Amino acid sequence: ITPEHMEAMHQVFEAKEGSLDLQQFMHAFGRLLGLSLEEGTMLFMKMDSNSDGTVFWSEFARYLLQFSHGSGGASASRRDTVKLEQAASASRHEYHHSTPITV
Repeated sequence: ITPEHMEAMHQVFEAKEGSLDLQQFMHAFGRLLGLSLEEGTMLFMKMDSNSDGTVFWSEFARYLLQFSHGSGGASASRRDTVKLEQAASASRHEYHHSTPITV
């Protein structure tokens, strides 16, 4: 994961005041990753370490860093990380605005 990928993904969270619920997560990453609702929900639950129904930037970043460094990852989790990295590259332009994009 490059610093540019991390910055692009961070901008997604900043546009939503630092955290995403499942619907926002799926909107931001689901279509770019080609995730079904079930796959997206499972990934979201893995990241939501305190099970409060939202993923904060810190949870998201911790998940990415944990599996990008190969610590504790099953191959499916590494695939999640690669998909998110690709999504960051593809979506960087969508979230690079001075004001949040609303839908």
